[in-house]
Amino acid sequence: MRYIRVYMFIIIVLLFAACGGGSSTTVTPQQGDDEMQLMRVACVGDSITKGYGLEEPSVQSYPSQLASMLGDGWSVKNYGLTNSTLLQKGDDPYIHSSTFAESQTFAPQIVVILLGTNDSKPLNWQHKEDFVADYTALIRSYQALGSSPQIWIAYPPPAFPGIAGISDSTIREEIIPLINIVAQNTSVGVIDLYTPLSSREDLFPDTVHPNAEGARIIAETVYSAIY
Repeated sequence: MRYIRVYMFIIIVLLFAACGGGSSTTVTPQQGDDEMQLMRVACVGDSITKGYGLEEPSVQSYPSQLASMLGDGWSVKNYGLTNSTLLQKGDDPYIHSSTFAESQTFAPQIVVILLGTNDSKPLNWQHKEDFVADYTALIRSYQALGSSPQIWIAYPPPAFPGIAGISDSTIREEIIPLINIVAQNTSVGVIDLYTPLSSREDLFPDTVHPNAEGARIIAETVYSAIY
């Protein structure tokens, strides 16, 4: 009888498990229970997003200033990667980076993508025929997340006129029109960061990266779009 009781106990345990008893919700490595209750925003981009050239990027970068504007109830993470490109054949493709993987693990509910500045360099822009397909692939990777994020893609800010091969004319005349095509094809929102900064050369000390005031304008523009 003792063996029968043990056997019956094992059967009950197995049936309980099969019906879902004792199951638990998986939380991604970057998230605690408190963060899961917040609206999660992933700011994806290059050195402009990262806050290159700022004295205190952790405070002055546009994602940091956006977090202050949004306030309680929001978790804004900076996934900017210096020198990164949208183009997969570029010299430093964002989609192949660990930063990209981290942004996915964050399970964002809103994604703001600001890429294209480094793509305007001649060594990268020679692959411009891939721009729409590569941008679409990046967007689809976020759309496939279980968090079903709302996605916004941004025009790069202007360059005055640019450094290290970065070309303002390429950004204005070629990249921005292609971004509009991508947005239409993927049904995502567009944030215009070019127009509000087009006459503010004074905010770009090295002609490409905004200072804290320029980053504030970017944050305000993004805030107006997503909030």
